Amino acid sequence: MKTEKESMTENKHAVNRRKKLLINPDFQVKFIKNLLFLNVAVCTIFYLGHAYFFWEGRELGRSINLPMDHVFFRFLDEQQRTMNVISVATMTLVSGLIIAFGLVYSHRIAGPIYRLQKYLRAKSDGTEKGQLFFRQHDYFKEIADSVNDYTNSNSRANPASQSHKSSRKKAA
Repeated sequence: MKTEKESMTENKHAVNRRKKLLINPDFQVKFIKNLLFLNVAVCTIFYLGHAYFFWEGRELGRSINLPMDHVFFRFLDEQQRTMNVISVATMTLVSGLIIAFGLVYSHRIAGPIYRLQKYLRAKSDGTEKGQLFFRQHDYFKEIADSVNDYTNSNSRANPASQSHKSSRKKAA
């Protein structure tokens, strides 16, 4: 059963959650860059497919000896311009969505690691008395369970170390 302090801490975290989405910039920016690189690669493959399609259409027109100013070639040019605009617009839209998705998704990965580091520092200083918890949609919740199991078993197995830490803290 949770103490009042733990409940208040959880409520405080629930109110303040996700105010800062970029908590581990090295990881998160690299993660988003990789997603954007993948997006550019996929869009490039689609663009090359479109370019090949229109090239093949022009080759067909040349093979049946159509003049270069024939309406068929103008039609292909117009369609290719339209497809290029659609491709650029789609790539821009998808890139924006990838940045938003990457920021939120990477936060769900980086957040628990950040919280674990903060918890372990506070635990080693003797200032953390509660349990480690992660937000509802965070990943790696099993790590919090394992850390809590470890700290609970460690405090039960070695109660002298708890009194030693508290006396050391009072002396400082």
